[in-house]
Amino acid sequence: MNNFLNKLQRFLYGRNGLDRFSIALAVFYFITSIICSFFKNPIIRLIPLLPLGYLVFRFLSKNLTARRRENDWYIRVFGGFAGRVKTTYARLSDTTHKYYRCPNCRQRIRVPKFKGKIEICCPKCGTKFIRNTGK
Repeated sequence: MNNFLNKLQRFLYGRNGLDRFSIALAVFYFITSIICSFFKNPIIRLIPLLPLGYLVFRFLSKNLTARRRENDWYIRVFGGFAGRVKTTYARLSDTTHKYYRCPNCRQRIRVPKFKGKIEICCPKCGTKFIRNTGK
């Protein structure tokens, strides 16, 4: 068993492995395989193999420069999406605070709810503005 693990470790040395783009490809594979399982057409059922094949290709690739470039592209295009979803969910589930944007620097500011009309001072730029946080 130990000999097999050593051979596997030597084989995987210098390979790309998993990165954020590969994880997104795996998620895309699972979603498309679930959707395509409802169809009877065998050609449509082969569609999920495309992202799976590319995932395996990226995982085993030794061309680290090209794979890093692809991962950087993915993070640049889609990377902020996950963060926006996470912060929007946190903001919507927060029952004790309201969120405002500074009119000057667009910094997001969290203030307590139900304080009435209050003056808010932006911690980033110092701009003061008045907002109603509810009764």
